[in-house]
Amino acid sequence: MLYASKTSLFLQIKGKFMLRILIPLLIIVWVLWRLFLRQKPPKDNHSYTQQTPKELEDHMIVCSKCQTYVSSKDAIYSGAVAYCSETCLKDKR
Repeated sequence: MLYASKTSLFLQIKGKFMLRILIPLLIIVWVLWRLFLRQKPPKDNHSYTQQTPKELEDHMIVCSKCQTYVSSKDAIYSGAVAYCSETCLKDKR
């Protein structure tokens, strides 16, 4: 009888100890999994580094008159100065 109660007490202590270690360990593993493994970028992400040289050539520039941004392909140039439209080109100062 005394042996059975010692075994039962040992299993209770061991069970509580395992829960004190197992639960925090599971929480740590879950947090690490959420932080590191789930933050993979989407595969269809077309970032700046993945652009072709042709796409990199087309960039935004500022209109000298109204200070709006316009594509370098769509800009109207007067010498080295870029304008966003014919109106800004005519009204240049």
